[in-house]
Amino acid sequence: TDSGVWVCDCMDFANDTREDLLGVVAGESFDFPTELCETQRRAVHFLSEEMGYLTAKTEVSGDETRVVVFYMSDFADEVRRTLTALKPGESKAFLMELSPQRKRLVHLIAAEMGLWSHQTTLGKLEQCVEVINLADFAAFVRTQLL
Repeated sequence: TDSGVWVCDCMDFANDTREDLLGVVAGESFDFPTELCETQRRAVHFLSEEMGYLTAKTEVSGDETRVVVFYMSDFADEVRRTLTALKPGESKAFLMELSPQRKRLVHLIAAEMGLWSHQTTLGKLEQCVEVINLADFAAFVRTQLL
């Protein structure tokens, strides 16, 4: 999170959000509406972090921005550790035995880290989410375009 002081008068929103967050079941996720303003999205992130066991991610799709809260912080930490260890050019395949929420979380963490992710098939129709560290490739392309 950013350092500094963050102050807002959104007690009703915070109370409603806490209730929503308490309703998130282990292994599941909760999507907040795209109509939230930036301050409200920050509040969701702050409150999720405050609870300690929730992971909040901002998801951008076209012009829409939403916060998705996942009750799977141990899994998120494991994914982050795994992806942090990827060297340029390396990839990691997460098998599709993952729930839809976990697949989504892998994609969001990869995007947050500047990594490329997609769903693909390995071997004999074994579905997976593959995350690739294309840092060197992206830098090469930038130099070629400039």
